[in-house]
Amino acid sequence: MISGIEQLRTVSRFLRSVGALVRGEGVRRAADAVGRVAAKQYDAGQDPFGKLWSRNKDGSLSLRRPVKTIRFWGVGGVIRARAEDVLRYHMGPAKNRPGRPVFPPNNQLPPPWLKAADDALKATVDENTPRL
Repeated sequence: MISGIEQLRTVSRFLRSVGALVRGEGVRRAADAVGRVAAKQYDAGQDPFGKLWSRNKDGSLSLRRPVKTIRFWGVGGVIRARAEDVLRYHMGPAKNRPGRPVFPPNNQLPPPWLKAADDALKATVDENTPRL
C-alpha cells in the first residue's frame, strides 16, 4: 500500500509527462489509426469525408494503385502523410468531372479520421495512466 503523498507524486509525474506522451506515442498511434481508416475509404472509392469518387467511363477507379502507397506517420505532435505526385492531379475537378480528393482540404480532419485519431490518443493516455 502506498501513502497518499506517494499517490500524489505518482499523479504529478504522470501529469508532467502526459504532453510528451501524447505528442510522441499518442500521435504515432493516431497516425496509424488514421491510415487504416483512410485505406478502407480509398478501397471503397471514397474521399476522406465518405463521398464516392467519380468513376472512369468504364466504371473503374483510376486511383487504386497510387492510393495504396499513401503513408501516414506521426512526429512531433503532428500527423503527416506522403503520397505519389500523380494524386495531385485528381484532387480537383477537371473537364466537367468532379475531383477525387485523397486528402481533406485546409487541414480539416474529416469525422472518420478524427474519431480514429481521438480513439488512439485516448487509448494511449488510458493505458499509461497510473492505477492507484
